[in-house]
Amino acid sequence: MSELFSAFGYPARLIGRLPLLPRYLWAGSSLSANNDYVVQRYGPTYKLRPWLLLDTNELEVIERLLNEGSDIDIVAFRTAHLLTASNLTVV
Repeated sequence: MSELFSAFGYPARLIGRLPLLPRYLWAGSSLSANNDYVVQRYGPTYKLRPWLLLDTNELEVIERLLNEGSDIDIVAFRTAHLLTASNLTVV
């Protein structure tokens, strides 16, 4: 079921990330990388699910933080994201 919702949300995430297109072109995306984390987590058919390709690097960082990070690191990550989100305005 989550795959279905992810597929429906993909166009909105793609349009929202268009301003980041130079970053993806410069740094590469998960599609261009042979990422062992992605293959292990989602299987060899992950390239057939394009909604995963934008987020896999960030998901790997968050999963590593949750599994290996200390409580202080997790609270700092949460606080940083809350401060960032407080600056956003939804129109």
